[in-house]
Amino acid sequence: MYTPVVDLTQVILPEEQKQLIVRTVANFDNFSKARKRLAFDETMSYGTGILLLFFGKSGTGKTMMANAVAKMLGKRILLINYPSLGYNVSDQVIKWLFREAKLNDAVLFFDECESIFQSRDTFSGGVNLLLTEIERHDSLIIMATNRAYGIILSLSLSLTNQSKIDLDEAMHRRITLAIEFKNPDPFLRTDIWKAHVPSSVGVGDDVKFNELAIKYELTGGLIKNAILYALSEAVSRDADKPGIFFTLYLFIYLFIFISLLFVSFYYLFIFKFLFFL
Repeated sequence: MYTPVVDLTQVILPEEQKQLIVRTVANFDNFSKARKRLAFDETMSYGTGILLLFFGKSGTGKTMMANAVAKMLGKRILLINYPSLGYNVSDQVIKWLFREAKLNDAVLFFDECESIFQSRDTFSGGVNLLLTEIERHDSLIIMATNRAYGIILSLSLSLTNQSKIDLDEAMHRRITLAIEFKNPDPFLRTDIWKAHVPSSVGVGDDVKFNELAIKYELTGGLIKNAILYALSEAVSRDADKPGIFFTLYLFIYLFIFISLLFVSFYYLFIFKFLFFL
């Protein structure tokens, strides 16, 4: 469990998508108080929390947005990497997670939760218990996955009303809002480049963020990695005055070359592996 430090202003997403998420959760505390005060809890004893599903490619801002939402609400985050729990996770562990989140008034954030979305016939009863606990939980849960799926569902509150996601029907029913995080367009990429560079860092005259955004179709995560790589290279040359962005183009070319080289070797390995089976 930790206290998030990401501010909403740091999250670069399409404004409509960002505001939809904010509106969904902004008044949740007041909603919960009104629900109890007006005795709705007596007529609806479960399924009164909010479950957000963030899905899309790695590096598109899902984790960052989850942290920003929690900070906006003034809550801590209980982060669960679901695969690390294993398919045979005990009932006690699942119940403990939800109890801790409730006691600490924390946002439950399930990361890499693909296996939760599969049919309950595929895995053990742990998923069944998880669905039960989700329905009983009366606070905010966020789930994130890098994968897209094959069954077309219509989620009325989603910006992408026909997005491909393979969900167990019981899981689908519990989702309040599903949002697809797509690769940023050149305008958003320009803003992401600028947002990652502190105002205290000097930018060379040869650096044009809009040109970088147009030339390199990178996600926000890869843009961050490129800047950190550039900083590392610049510091290795001059720790006192790294002049990070004076030679940024060189470092970007090198970073992308290394990334493409890694991907090429990966697919070559897979091809050889399959060929010799």
